[in-house]
Amino acid sequence: MGGRGSGQRPRAEEAAQRLALLLRGPVTLVGSRELLDAALGLSLDLSHPVYACVYLALAIRDGMPLLTADRRLWNAVARRKRVASHIRLLGEIPLP
Repeated sequence: MGGRGSGQRPRAEEAAQRLALLLRGPVTLVGSRELLDAALGLSLDLSHPVYACVYLALAIRDGMPLLTADRRLWNAVARRKRVASHIRLLGEIPLP
């Protein structure tokens, strides 16, 4: 229940582990205004809300993968070859 690939929300303990894993990484604040043009283009291309595409635009700009629990966004991006390498589904990343 709630485990990897089950399609259900993760249990509280697993969610806490994943959050701790994310928080160990470097964090940099970035203004969204500079990403809005790219995010709007992605939003229109993917038929996904622009606010979520801001994160994807940042990942593409910085050459890093976006880690997301948003399966709908992941599915939309994974079908587009030019951006597919810029997204990873959080539930698919193994815990240490």
